[in-house]
Amino acid sequence: MLATHAPILPKGVSVFCLRDTLLKEVQNNNLDPKSNIYDIDHDIIRKKGVDAICPRDNKKGAAYVDCLEGEDNVGHANKMLSYVWGYGIEDIILTLEDYCTRNKLDTKRTYIWMCCLCNNQHRVGENVPFETFHEIFHSTVVGVGHVLAMMAPWDKPLYLTRVWCIFEMFTASESDKCKVEIIMPPREKKALLAALSDYDAIVKVLCSTNIENAKASRDIDKTNIMELVSTGMGTAALNNSVNKLLRTWIQGMILATVEEYEMTSNALSIDQEYAILCFRVGRVMKEDGRYEDAMVLYNKCLEVEKRVLGEDHIDTATLYNNIGLLMKGMGKL
Repeated sequence: MLATHAPILPKGVSVFCLRDTLLKEVQNNNLDPKSNIYDIDHDIIRKKGVDAICPRDNKKGAAYVDCLEGEDNVGHANKMLSYVWGYGIEDIILTLEDYCTRNKLDTKRTYIWMCCLCNNQHRVGENVPFETFHEIFHSTVVGVGHVLAMMAPWDKPLYLTRVWCIFEMFTASESDKCKVEIIMPPREKKALLAALSDYDAIVKVLCSTNIENAKASRDIDKTNIMELVSTGMGTAALNNSVNKLLRTWIQGMILATVEEYEMTSNALSIDQEYAILCFRVGRVMKEDGRYEDAMVLYNKCLEVEKRVLGEDHIDTATLYNNIGLLMKGMGKL
């Protein structure tokens, strides 16, 4: 049976603080901004709280977040980052900043719960029963209420190779008290969009979750999680649930990209890059059975093609043919 703990309302580190404080600490210690969490765990994260008193057990050694002051740096977490320690700290920050920009969020008031910064790393390794740990984890997810699952690199996401990450995303998605969003570093999102011409390959990469093949830092963690899944909805249902979430995200992300392009381009009516984007996204919508969305996008592409290439150009004619086939599939011809 799942958590009996009341939802936990943990502290989080602001996105602003991640750049203004954490990244500067990394650089001041002559570490590469691309260093991953493993690289900065001892000399940056643990070091910050080594002499501080933990507010939870009143013992020496505190979490990174416990050492922060001021509402621009720390507050009640309103987002939980689900990620892998193999990600670079700069990539994490850029991804979160991009998320804040796209959603018009203040980086000083967007507080992120990250396990490396918000769990007391001086207590990691202590003997905590898995059931207790799972209950606390579930309560934290519900308490924060909004999980950001970071995928990188797009063509071989480390996230989908880690059993805890898959389980975190699934746990959050199954709770009616929690929202799940998938985020990606800007450069990875750009690379994914460039690969839209082979949408099947994208789906194969991102929607082939198999928790049975995922790894954990400790074998006992995977054993416990797999037992929990097996006695619950089962591995097949979990994999299907996560894959459905990923597929929905891909569709939403590429549709949002079209909208963002429309807001930034000054010459949509003659912008062939825009036309190509609309055609590729339209084809994705068609292949997933979202015919109305596909028709809107094909027609946007057509308007540009007619102005730039003319009615008699072979590309325009091909697009007319695609629109006709789509209409036939919709039962309108």
